[in-house]
Amino acid sequence: MASFLGTCRNSKDITIDMVVEFAKSIAEKGKLFLSVDLQQKSEILLRHILGSTQLVQGGLLERIANIPFIVPYKIEEEKANIYSQQNIQQLISFAGAVLVEYSDLSWTKCPILPEIASKIASNADVTRNRLKIQFEPENDKIVSHIQNIVDELKINGDKEKFRWNIYA
Repeated sequence: MASFLGTCRNSKDITIDMVVEFAKSIAEKGKLFLSVDLQQKSEILLRHILGSTQLVQGGLLERIANIPFIVPYKIEEEKANIYSQQNIQQLISFAGAVLVEYSDLSWTKCPILPEIASKIASNADVTRNRLKIQFEPENDKIVSHIQNIVDELKINGDKEKFRWNIYA
């Protein structure tokens, strides 16, 4: 991993195989614990992919689409207080994830790409297809997400009513 980061300084020397191996290394270490260091390495890799057209044109996207090396976007605390976010404590892959712009419609049901990864994917539909990113959340996931929120708000509302009845 250190050799990849060192080579990043001279980005023309980085091969597709090196990027894939680095992504796999991050994914493997992320199974155990999401350290700050690992999160930084994930972001470095995403930035490198974003800035390298020759790697993207060389078939890299298809090879990394299913590797869970990405730290997911973290929703705002006020939303997390209503219902916890799916996959927040684990790394995600591009495949099956949604862009951050859809987080309000899907945070309880879909992995959400961080803003930097969303920039990579929003450049072209072809890129999104090659990375297997959801163009938008599936309707059943949106409905299920809304149901989660409504159910949780109803439970919390009942708790609040109960508190008022006891302490009022």
